[in-house]
Amino acid sequence: MIGEGSFGKVFRAVKRDNGQNFAMKSMKKQFLIGNNQIKYAVGEAEIMKDLDHPFVLKLCYTFQTPEYLHMIMELIENGDLSQ
Repeated sequence: MIGEGSFGKVFRAVKRDNGQNFAMKSMKKQFLIGNNQIKYAVGEAEIMKDLDHPFVLKLCYTFQTPEYLHMIMELIENGDLSQ
């Protein structure tokens, strides 16, 4: 785990076929549904997939499992904006 936010946790992930590093934001569906936040999580992904700006993380992939929504984004080293 490399971070945590109000919607979920962020992990370092490695793509198996090429070894590329990513940040994987994982959000528990039950939490999102229970807190009426699902539309915000889906909205975040929809907005990010259309953005192309050097100051905004690129969304590379999205997928879901029975329990989680996952957003795979470019990994930027050295902390977050607060650091």
